[in-house]
Amino acid sequence: MSQMFGGCSDLRMLNITNFDTKKVTNMNGMFAGCETLEELDLSNFDTKNVKSMDNMFQATDALKSLKLGDKFVVPENKEKDLKLVNRTWIDVGTGTTKNPKPTNKIGISSDELLKHHDKGNWVVKPEKEYLGNFRIMVANNLHKDIVVTVPDEIRPEYVGSVFEVAVPQITGFNADRKTLTVTATDEGLISNEEVTYTEVVEKPAVVQSAAQTTSSVQLAEKVIKPKAVTTPTPTVEKAAGPQKTVETETVVTAKPEPEPSEEQGKVTKFMNYISVHPDLKAAKTYSMNGKINDGNTLRPGYSWFSDKQLQLGNQKYYHVLGDSWIKAEDVFIYREAQNLVKTKDVVMTNLFNSRAELLTNRGLGALSTWQTSKEVILGNHKYYQITANEFVDSDNVEIVNE
Repeated sequence: MSQMFGGCSDLRMLNITNFDTKKVTNMNGMFAGCETLEELDLSNFDTKNVKSMDNMFQATDALKSLKLGDKFVVPENKEKDLKLVNRTWIDVGTGTTKNPKPTNKIGISSDELLKHHDKGNWVVKPEKEYLGNFRIMVANNLHKDIVVTVPDEIRPEYVGSVFEVAVPQITGFNADRKTLTVTATDEGLISNEEVTYTEVVEKPAVVQSAAQTTSSVQLAEKVIKPKAVTTPTPTVEKAAGPQKTVETETVVTAKPEPEPSEEQGKVTKFMNYISVHPDLKAAKTYSMNGKINDGNTLRPGYSWFSDKQLQLGNQKYYHVLGDSWIKAEDVFIYREAQNLVKTKDVVMTNLFNSRAELLTNRGLGALSTWQTSKEVILGNHKYYQITANEFVDSDNVEIVNE
């Protein structure tokens, strides 16, 4: 099996769980050069007769999930020869490969993994622990605040963990999906999926009419009949000769339909991180009809994940929580992105504030490097955040990430 998959640079997953390797003696370079391979299940491999495994995992730097069985044996003191990517590995524990809950949170090295007596299911240890809350706002077509509290057994321990939660059931409605895929981020738990609830229309009861001789049925519905307005009977004076009978007419006037209410704003899916402009003393929030929420303001720099937007006439709002919305011009859109950027060989690189306005009192020196934490969109253009209210145009720097 030497070099069997060597050089397969476009492989991401490989199903070889049915391989019978009892008689194999050479696995040199078996997966060498599989640069994009992310998951590998070798739990069925029996390598007791393998004499050489040199470079078996060479250049598999993308590998982040490895499952090994008890019969996966490495020749004594030859762990380094396999060239398994040098990472810290943790066991999946009671979780999954995408949402690990390890028994050993410290982890072990690649060499320790290969000599571990209980191989099991292992993943590369994520860089950050998840420190956020365990509640997820469910985007939905009813525009209601539906919040799910994640059960203890699936709560994420690391940023980047992905898991599923059950979609909340609402009495009288059917949901178009059973689960939501949730990702743990630095800013909290998010899901890019929306639930569509459809109202359940119950069929009216059917009552058989005993008086009818045919098989027809009558719907047992309560019928509200409009009140009849009867015109008064005019007085008829008696005249000589035969009397004429004046017939009266009953006029039935239906109750007029109520006027339709004033058109409400249009709510649509948004799903972005946003932050209040740093130059505001306090950002006002508004109800869904555009009225100010007295006493409910947001501090400058306050950031959150907004699931929907509201268009009310010419004014756009982003959702905060409940019936609380903020004007689009009071915030900017961003995403978390840890980058090291370097300025070009010019005397000074301009800086801008969060409203894309040029700062005249500061700039960045030539060929200097800066750590950034956010990519932001200002005026439909991308910038990198240098400080709280200083941003550099993405066109004026390059990412180095050394």
